[in-house]
Amino acid sequence: MVVSALAPPKTFNILIANETTTNDILSRLVLQGIIDYDNITQEVQPGLCRSWETSPDGTVWTFHLRRGLKWSDGHPLTADDVLFTSRVVFDEKIHPSAADLLIVNGVKPVFTKIDDLNFTVTLPEPFGPFVYVISSMRIMPRHKLETAFEEGRFE
Repeated sequence: MVVSALAPPKTFNILIANETTTNDILSRLVLQGIIDYDNITQEVQPGLCRSWETSPDGTVWTFHLRRGLKWSDGHPLTADDVLFTSRVVFDEKIHPSAADLLIVNGVKPVFTKIDDLNFTVTLPEPFGPFVYVISSMRIMPRHKLETAFEEGRFE
């Protein structure tokens, strides 16, 4: 992969990156979100998920991951990776900027696994930009990073 940038990335941990070069290089090139945003069409589109729907009251979002997704080491990408990423995003010690976008009136959304390819996100109330802000959460590989997270070494 060749990327033109003014400076090298300061980290390869997208969740804690707080400067432009790292975000420009890692966003969409290294890690993907469950939903993507197309800057050309100005519309959301599937990323890691193949589809999603919301409850009539707009508080429960159900996402369906694509079949056959794998990390670069061949390990399957599943809803467990999404739930792990949500734990990291809402960890008070790490507090990545993505957390602030996803919190609705001071309440964190609840991520719940249905099965390996499906999960829900429950909001405390309807939140119009949710489908856009969820695209900022880049999914991390649980099987590679959970131990570091549990031991307080994630950053």
